[in-house]
Amino acid sequence: MIPFLLLAGGVAAWIAYKARHVPVPRRRWRRFRAPGTRDLDAPACQALEGIYRITAGSDFFGETAVLKWTYTRNGDTVQQHLSFFCAQDGAYLVCTARADANATLLHGYWRKLSASGTGTVRLEQRGKRWVGFYGKRNQRPGHLFSLERTGPLPASDTFQIIAHRGGARNVDFLPVSENSLAMLLMAARLGATGVEIDVRWTKDDVPVLAHDSFLAFDSVHNALFKGFIGDHTFAELRHIRLRKGGQVPSLREALEAVLYRTPLQVVWLDIKEPHDLAVVYDLQQEFLREAARIGRKLEVFIGIPDKDIRAKFEALPDPVSIPSLCELDPEVAESLQANVWAPQYTGGPQPDAVATQQAQGRRVFVWSLDSPLMIRYYLGRSPFDGLVTNAAPVVAHWWYTEGFQSMNLEVPPAIDNHEAAIE
Repeated sequence: MIPFLLLAGGVAAWIAYKARHVPVPRRRWRRFRAPGTRDLDAPACQALEGIYRITAGSDFFGETAVLKWTYTRNGDTVQQHLSFFCAQDGAYLVCTARADANATLLHGYWRKLSASGTGTVRLEQRGKRWVGFYGKRNQRPGHLFSLERTGPLPASDTFQIIAHRGGARNVDFLPVSENSLAMLLMAARLGATGVEIDVRWTKDDVPVLAHDSFLAFDSVHNALFKGFIGDHTFAELRHIRLRKGGQVPSLREALEAVLYRTPLQVVWLDIKEPHDLAVVYDLQQEFLREAARIGRKLEVFIGIPDKDIRAKFEALPDPVSIPSLCELDPEVAESLQANVWAPQYTGGPQPDAVATQQAQGRRVFVWSLDSPLMIRYYLGRSPFDGLVTNAAPVVAHWWYTEGFQSMNLEVPPAIDNHEAAIE
């Protein structure tokens, strides 16, 4: 009994350590907010995208990095983000950009997926190069860091990087809670083009985002156990603080955040329990119509992970016309006329099955892959259309530096005067 208790205590301590809150470091840079500086707009930020060689700091970040532009909308305000996805240890940087009379400046933070380390970064553009410093935690940046642009990003955006649990799990050292609104707003900054979110129901039948059926110390703040999702009304859930901040959001709130506030293109609704899907279906259709109305590219798929949920899905009106994603055998995906077949990685790359599904006009998303070795192995053997991951920065670096080449996608010619777009 004692060894069992020691083992259980050790596992709980490990989960608590991995799931702890790791805040974003913040350190003021006076030059960045000095009078006369201005925010870069979306076209200027997008012009900076590309593949970069790290010329100083490669021992820490790796040899190469991908620079990608995204945004977050808050009412009438749009915050532009520039993220670097680096070759080593899942390292990434999230920055904002401003310009003064002499240069374009980037200010933000770095993090590594392999550990809880983080720090600040400051960069100044000099031609095709970014030159500056990075630091540890909130210390003044003092380690030399520089990058040089070597080429543009590939012209195709067909491959979907789908962030697990809205961006990543609580144990992945991120500063926000899994399946929270804050996580959904962060996902694109991590390299995701879509999100997988988990859907359960409250006591009063409100669909909400939650992976587990219960709330425990790995998901809530300052509590060992807060009961089951299905035993709380939605109003009661609002009084429970998630481990890294925020509250359990409703599915409506999640879809509103994705549609209106992010550039995310795909939402995979992972249905976690057999329940009447009428409300989920209504929300899916409402937000697909709204996306079309405002000219926003967005797909929302109802996931079908098992036979019980399949039965609930088939009870909907005209199910073959509903955008869906099937995790079951390929034959089931075909019978349901699902838009996406989504096999688990444990089945292997399955190149023949993937090719058959794609020949029928069906996309194939594999789940879940996090390590560079596994990503290269699977996508080097089957031309998947997307994958689910807890390590979106790793996948983003791989895709833009290697992945598109395996699919013979077009790369636009290099733009030598891309800096002019900043003026």
